Amino acid sequence: MKIRVIYRGWEQDAVTPQVLERLILSGEVRKFKRGSGWVDVKSERIRKQEQAIYGGQERRFRH
Repeated sequence: MKIRVIYRGWEQDAVTPQVLERLILSGEVRKFKRGSGWVDVKSERIRKQEQAIYGGQERRFRH
């Protein structure tokens, strides 16, 4: 599934989630479209950026 984005220069495109993540981290994208509407990358918190880094022992079950 592709996600609509607006770049810093206001050009629009549709990209994969992996490309969107790279664009957000590099600062190349201004906004992207979620089901609830457009997200302004500068003014709204994005879930992946909110995740804290856990320094403890891994406790999840692994197969």
